[in-house]
Amino acid sequence: MAAPAFSLREVVESLQSADGHLPREVEERFFAFLRLHNGTAKTTYPHRLDEVNGAAASLLPPWRPLQLLDVGVSSGVSTLEWIESLERSGVEFHMTAMDLMVRGILIGFGHGVEILADARGRALLINIRGSWIPNPAGRRNLLRYFAVILALRLWLRLFWPRVMRSVEGNLPSRWFTTCWVPLLHSALVNHPGVSIQEADILGETMPMAHAHVIRAANILNRSYFSDAQLAMIVRRLRARLPSGGLLIVCRTYEDSGVTAGTIFQLHSTGCFQVAARINNGSEIENLICQLEPYTPASRPCATPAEA
Repeated sequence: MAAPAFSLREVVESLQSADGHLPREVEERFFAFLRLHNGTAKTTYPHRLDEVNGAAASLLPPWRPLQLLDVGVSSGVSTLEWIESLERSGVEFHMTAMDLMVRGILIGFGHGVEILADARGRALLINIRGSWIPNPAGRRNLLRYFAVILALRLWLRLFWPRVMRSVEGNLPSRWFTTCWVPLLHSALVNHPGVSIQEADILGETMPMAHAHVIRAANILNRSYFSDAQLAMIVRRLRARLPSGGLLIVCRTYEDSGVTAGTIFQLHSTGCFQVAARINNGSEIENLICQLEPYTPASRPCATPAEA
């Protein structure tokens, strides 16, 4: 994969900017190089969820401002498109965008050598004088830069505590620089109606906002999780919804480009009912509909000011 026409430093500055000065597609090209520690890509294709947004528009609950939770937002491009569709319709809302990784640390060594790492100290991207090397690096990069990649990864492992002290401002260094980098589109990070939340949906203490509508796009499927894990995640999401709230579960199939999904509404009995299907519906529709009953909140969730 060839590096974009912009330098890594230019992309980072755009992501850090209050008005990201690079086009959205340039930022998305950068995200295409990144992989989470679970192997999933930190990117998505534009307009893949337009059909889902259209189907959900007529089913949105009446509460305003509408509290929305988008789970597993990746780079955030699909979240931005959902926001734009809501704004065109004049819907008052607040969006919480949640992902496993929402920021990273850029470490600069001078002479055109940089490492972008996640908060766990895992290298996401290595920049060697304009050559962007993802992780995993791939055969061609390993053949060309094996010694440098190995040395930088070893350095990262040995000096990670020092890197963390440096980026928090507690230990300035003369021989490398550090800074936090948002790993979501700048337009999403800086949107006044958006809160960003970093969380693992499998984590035991996963923080999560309550919402009227929750969307889980391209994350709740059997390629990533077992049925037991999927049921556990859906129960956690369900606990954040009031009676009448919506859960949107969808997946885009790479081989066909078709997005299939189901929009569920939480009944007062605590069971999900199918409100709409997109194409053939979600692959886990039966699993969700067959969950044991649950007692949902009867009142709409609080706004951020009330919570």
